[in-house]
Amino acid sequence: MNKKAFSLIELSIVILIIGILIAGVTQSSRLISRMRLAAARSLTQSSPVNSIRDIVGWFETTTEKSFGGNEPEEDFDGGSGGISTWYDINPQTTYPNNATSASTTNNPGYTKSESIGYLPTLRFNGSDQYLMFDGTTLANSNYSIFVVEQRTTGDGDYKYMIASAEPAGVPNQLLQVGYRNSSTLTWGQFNNDYNIDVEAYSAPVARIHSLVFNSSAATPRFYYLNGISQTLNANDTPDPSHVLDSYTNATFGFYGTDQNVFYQGYIGEIIIFSRALKTEERLAIEAYLGKKWGIKLN
Repeated sequence: MNKKAFSLIELSIVILIIGILIAGVTQSSRLISRMRLAAARSLTQSSPVNSIRDIVGWFETTTEKSFGGNEPEEDFDGGSGGISTWYDINPQTTYPNNATSASTTNNPGYTKSESIGYLPTLRFNGSDQYLMFDGTTLANSNYSIFVVEQRTTGDGDYKYMIASAEPAGVPNQLLQVGYRNSSTLTWGQFNNDYNIDVEAYSAPVARIHSLVFNSSAATPRFYYLNGISQTLNANDTPDPSHVLDSYTNATFGFYGTDQNVFYQGYIGEIIIFSRALKTEERLAIEAYLGKKWGIKLN
């Protein structure tokens, strides 16, 4: 009897110790997550983006300002509990270019540590989630765009991070940035498109996309992937120097009411400028994004 009772006591002690260890690991994991988030917020606050002029919109997912002053609850699936407004944190304007969903059905999800660099990101489900922003300031203008993302599928065509809800049909009246298919990126203005070869999808890979458009330059378009210049392959007979004639119903994650295609994956940061950035400005932003999101620049 005594031996049996002693065994039960031992078992209770072991269970207690295991519980303490699990609690310690959980608390340690939470502490590490908080430290990562604090570091990301510090990098954002001191980022060179703050002092580079002509920001059209700066959207990121780690600061309290990004979601109206409140850090949202984890909601992986999105929808009614997802993100309805992604706030523009541009420090240079009193009229922020916030990105909003058309309805609760379209709200992307929010995850705190499941994706890029173990930091919070928006999750787009590939079926009905997207946000809309004002892209009209990019019409008849040069521009520079930076996107931090990690797709989660190679299936399907036209999985664009940036596009438009407008029906496709009129050249140079919408912007397309994203995956044309599993092994091709596209930078297009509809019928004025260039493609970039990438490895076919096999697993999620975090990427920094940098685009610089200068209509008056001898080489108007440059596309960089994790800091490396990419070869632009002409689709049909594009005009590389043609500006966007218009850009209405601009979107993050949705391409055209006639195409009805949605991006699937995680987006952590999008920065848009209404001019062609200088090389040193681009490099500074890429360095900031690489350090913040833990993406190695080549």
